[in-house]
Amino acid sequence: MEPGEESKPARARVDVAREVFEWSQMLTGGIVVVVLLFVLVFSLFTVSGPSMLDTLHDGEMLLISRLFYTPRRGDIVMFSKAGLELKDDETGRQTPLVKRIIAIGGDHIKIIHSEGAVYLNGELLPETYIREKMTGGLYPDIIELTVSEGSVFCMGDNRNNSKDSRSLREVGEIDSRFILGRVLFRLTPFSKLGFVT
Repeated sequence: MEPGEESKPARARVDVAREVFEWSQMLTGGIVVVVLLFVLVFSLFTVSGPSMLDTLHDGEMLLISRLFYTPRRGDIVMFSKAGLELKDDETGRQTPLVKRIIAIGGDHIKIIHSEGAVYLNGELLPETYIREKMTGGLYPDIIELTVSEGSVFCMGDNRNNSKDSRSLREVGEIDSRFILGRVLFRLTPFSKLGFVT
């Protein structure tokens, strides 16, 4: 071997070491990107309770996004408001609520429980996602209001078993700042993996 030349085994060791180093850099970079996405863009939440049946079920894991989110009618959102969170039976921790946005700031809403009807800006709201026709039970027969700017009016899809914005004293309008994000994707159970609407 001439001076300055490396043996083939030595070159192979250097090439393997370089390859391992490059792969470890890529893997570390990928992990950092995923962590940043989950810190800044996405979060995981588990549904607690029956208020969103049949759209969402208790125990399902959801992926939500909060980056550049502007509330829109029909979106399913997670929100947290002091005193409203549900207490998880297993962990004892407070968990955010998940509901559907029915109206946004400036919208006029009129709910007539005896008719099972929701009127949004004077028009009957077609609601194909609700579990069953709404009845009076928990709330006054007629609720009518104009949603404040910067707030939303939310209801559960399981209208007859949902504590939501219709409970004007306990929940009422939700300030948009309390919205943690929009529900995008159901992760579990795997048989129902997919986007949530």
